[in-house]
Amino acid sequence: HFTDRGKKEEHPLYRTVETGVGSSAEITVGATRLIRSRGSPERRLAIRNHLDCDGDMRLIVLFNGKEDGGSQLASKFLSDLEDYHYAHGPLRGAVFDANLSFLPRESGASEKIVLPTEVEARISRHVTGFIEQIPRLELRGMSSNRGVILSGPPGTGKTLLVRSIIESAEMASVICVSPDMITQGTIGRIYKMARKLSPSLVILEDIDSAGGLHRKIADHPILGEVLQALDGIDDNAGVFTLATTNYIENIDDALRDRPGRFERIITIPVPDLETRKRLIKRLSSEYGIGDWLEICWLAGATDGYTGDWLRNLMQTSLLIALQDGREDIGVSDVEDALADIESNRMVAYKSTPELPRPMLTRGAQESYA
Repeated sequence: HFTDRGKKEEHPLYRTVETGVGSSAEITVGATRLIRSRGSPERRLAIRNHLDCDGDMRLIVLFNGKEDGGSQLASKFLSDLEDYHYAHGPLRGAVFDANLSFLPRESGASEKIVLPTEVEARISRHVTGFIEQIPRLELRGMSSNRGVILSGPPGTGKTLLVRSIIESAEMASVICVSPDMITQGTIGRIYKMARKLSPSLVILEDIDSAGGLHRKIADHPILGEVLQALDGIDDNAGVFTLATTNYIENIDDALRDRPGRFERIITIPVPDLETRKRLIKRLSSEYGIGDWLEICWLAGATDGYTGDWLRNLMQTSLLIALQDGREDIGVSDVEDALADIESNRMVAYKSTPELPRPMLTRGAQESYA
């Protein structure tokens, strides 16, 4: 309770806020607190929090301007409060996006991802293995920040791979940034949080389309902000940056070819024959397909298929079976699904034909003219 200058007593206002996936807490959104410092001389502050017209929380610190050091005390209080928040608040060790919405860490991606053996080895060395070694690197006084770009055509599994990396980085705070979230000032704010929450993982999705990062302009405002965040004055110790792109050639050279910014580019290719076999084996188990499926035959018949297309093949096969009144997928369903997908993909790369011009009679031609 508080009383405003002798007026009627007022009660604090509370609101339920999200503090993680599936967790929340009651916090005050309208209250005034009186606090005093320990030690001598004793200092006093008034802390008032309220919601502004946009629904944002505002914190106001009031101090006695006649006391020496009053403003310094207020500034130190706010600084200590911010440090405590990053050290013990709900963002530490959590997964959230640039809008501060919490996201689940577990997505089942690690059970679904299938990559070529050499790609798995590079991910283990330069991404998951590096994140695990951050504490030991820091003990040795070595650089503990790194940037890696995942490149490859759409549908090859970059998003699924990112989700599996999030799952494996159990101790890291994760900040996910999509292109639609980036405006001027966003990148600087994100990296400020990442430094305070380290060890942390910053994920920049589709970086080639993020706020103009594909432009070959060194002084572009968003690009400049990214460069400043990656190797500016502030130390990024314990901050790992993972970016994804469908078109590596569209990213400015200042980002993709410079140690200290993005040190490795790992290409996620269209699955080769052996990778397709492993993918089909996993998908056939997921969709309840029996031992009748000849994996070698289907892998050979799906040359050029991405992981997305292989999953679509299984979904289409199941749809055909269900529409035929059966619960289980059969050989003919897979064959029909293959033909359906091939027909669709051929149409996807055909130019739209022009409509034929109408044939007009002589009288109609004169009237049309």
